[in-house]
Amino acid sequence: MGGEVERTDPDPRGWQAVADPHPAPGQLVEALSLFEDALWYLEAAAAPEEILVNLPAVLWTAAGLLGADSDPGIDAEYRAWQAVQPGDADPAAFLYARDQVVRHGWQLDELARGWLAGEVDGAGHPAHPYPGLAELSSAAATARLTLRPA
Repeated sequence: MGGEVERTDPDPRGWQAVADPHPAPGQLVEALSLFEDALWYLEAAAAPEEILVNLPAVLWTAAGLLGADSDPGIDAEYRAWQAVQPGDADPAAFLYARDQVVRHGWQLDELARGWLAGEVDGAGHPAHPYPGLAELSSAAATARLTLRPA
């Protein structure tokens, strides 16, 4: 994180994200770094305006992490969060949303790292990060739906 420019623009067009629907492990490693940076920025965000810049960034980089086709809900949530305004809820609701997305984001990160390391589950099946992306998308949707007017 050291030395990066603070992200203040919610428009990800200039952000680098993997667009390949089935990224190779090398692409996943590169995208994982971007995803982790986005998670750190969101985790540090305190004001609703900061959260509304950084939460969609987490969703955007998560889609780039595992490919655009891996979970259609992540794109829908990204777009839905872009429509949220700082005055749409009280600050505590935004902090709750931030915490939910951060928690599920780090779980996805752990799954992706396990997949890269060749880990297997209790049944001997390879670790797979795609369920973590669906959980992140669901957590973002649930958090967005709990926003109540200030």
